[in-house]
Amino acid sequence: MRPVLDGDLIALARVVMTWPSAQRGARLAEAISQVEEADAHREREGRAHPKWGNGSLMSWALGYPAGSRDAGNPEYLRALAAVCTALIALKIARAPSSTGPAAYVIGSSATKGVPDDETYGESGCGRSGLDADLR
Repeated sequence: MRPVLDGDLIALARVVMTWPSAQRGARLAEAISQVEEADAHREREGRAHPKWGNGSLMSWALGYPAGSRDAGNPEYLRALAAVCTALIALKIARAPSSTGPAAYVIGSSATKGVPDDETYGESGCGRSGLDADLR
């Protein structure tokens, strides 16, 4: 997956808010899996995946219907929280640990153990996943 930026969170949350609440966790897991496959495709083939984009959350999200962004809309905020929770769970599951992967339940408010000093991407420069750089 390409480095995650604020725009990625917003774009994906706008898609997630169109999904039924009960399906969000499973559908987010599937979306993240597709984004990772798209990134692998980009690295392997030198071009974006035809359906899932270039490996960024935003490029994936732009291929699906989306609701409107409104920070005053509780449904948008719940969708944004679901996106952040799913990414936290992924980060925790992949974090090296002497006791194994941390258990994390989507919908839980627990974020203990989430690294807050991680830099995303190789350069840490905050470049969008939508640029033409295919490295």
